[in-house]
Order: sequence, then C-alpha cells, then structure tokens
Amino acid sequence: MDQDTTEIIETHNLILEQMATKDDVEALRVEMREGFATIQTELKDIRLRIDALEVATQNVSGFAKEIDHSCNASALSRSTLAFTTT
Repeated sequence: MDQDTTEIIETHNLILEQMATKDDVEALRVEMREGFATIQTELKDIRLRIDALEVATQNVSGFAKEIDHSCNASALSRSTLAFTTT
C-alpha cells in the first residue's frame, strides 16, 4: 500500500475508535430524559413558590393601601385640628 492509502486507513480507524455507538447514544438519551425530568420537577417547585409569593405580596400590597389610607386620614385629621385651633 502506498503512503496515502495508509494515512486514510489510519484516519478512518481513529474515527471509528472515537465514534459514538448506538449504545452510547441511547445512554445519552436516557441521561438527558432523566435530567429534563429533574429540571421539570424543579421548575414546578419554583412555580409553586412564585405563586405563593404572589399571594403573599398581594396581601402586603393590601396592607400598604390600608396604611396609606390611614396616613391620609391622619393627615386630614391633623389639618382639621390645626385649622380649628388657629
């Protein structure tokens, strides 16, 4: 065999040694499915936590409105008292 043919055969054999087999590809698919299932579970947990935070935040914003209303009523009372005492 000539030099070029030998190099081609060596390169071909090197590629075959490093090439993934059907079993390698299937193992990767299984690993990816399991990984995606884990990610989906974590995302569901995060979504539940975000929903709980939204509910808690809505309650807090309601308190903020009540506090603002009380402050406005207090300011009105003070201005009324200031007006009547002068």
